Amino acid sequence: MLFVAVATGLAIKARLHALQTAHLREAAAYGALADGAALFVVDALREVSKPDKAAPQDPAAAEPIPVNGLPLDCPMPRASSAGGPPASTSARIVLRVVDAGGLVDLNAAPEPMMTAVFGAAGLDAATASTLATEIGTVRTPKDAASGTAVRSGSFLDPSEVRVLRNVAAARRVLPLLTVDNPRPAFDLAVTDRFARTLLPRDAPLLPSLRPYLAPSRGEVFRIEVWFVAADGAVRASRGATAAFQDGRAEMPRIRAWSRLSDVTGPPNEAAGAGTEPGRVTALCTALRDALGPQR
Repeated sequence: MLFVAVATGLAIKARLHALQTAHLREAAAYGALADGAALFVVDALREVSKPDKAAPQDPAAAEPIPVNGLPLDCPMPRASSAGGPPASTSARIVLRVVDAGGLVDLNAAPEPMMTAVFGAAGLDAATASTLATEIGTVRTPKDAASGTAVRSGSFLDPSEVRVLRNVAAARRVLPLLTVDNPRPAFDLAVTDRFARTLLPRDAPLLPSLRPYLAPSRGEVFRIEVWFVAADGAVRASRGATAAFQDGRAEMPRIRAWSRLSDVTGPPNEAAGAGTEPGRVTALCTALRDALGPQR
């Protein structure tokens, strides 16, 4: 009986180890696909970042990716067991890109600019001014011996505004903020589509915002990718910040990688809504060709 119990225990342990190994292998494979999709997007963004956009280009390849956060939903073919053509469409890769030039930089925006933007986003004048002042105070380096309980120095991530005293107001305007737009101006034409809903439709005409509006240079982009299985479960997700030095398409650089929230998942918007179908199809086709059929 003792021998049987020991053998059973060893068999269970071996089975658990095999399951764990298979799970880790599968997670690594999905993660590699998400990484590959993110790098594919970085490469495709070179067209968006080209300083000279007047040169003739293939219409299907010219700026195929919206940079205002509009999600693109690319079905991925499932490989057939017989080695023939793909059996069916199964998994999906959902991706979105946001041009940092359409957001307000926590470190570069002057306090009057932040006050104007926060006010346009619906905060009352006093709250908008107070929040802008607090951000300006926090980002100014202080002597460690000053005794202040609040962190000081440049913001490293927009989420750091959650430590501010006026946290409710900070959370409200968080979608409008970035740390990757080193200019005291922003471009409403490429503002993240969700963040744009926080501002009135006639925001470009508001006298308070006009001094702070300028076309984006297309230098820094936030890329988000989700690999969604056929059952709707998010198997892998990646976030990446890509920078194009001096607007030169030949020198993209990944500033940071991150893992997105699998709980939140990709945006629940219709695939390709509001985009040019030919461009979305060309992008998805190229992505499928690059990654190959999925099992």
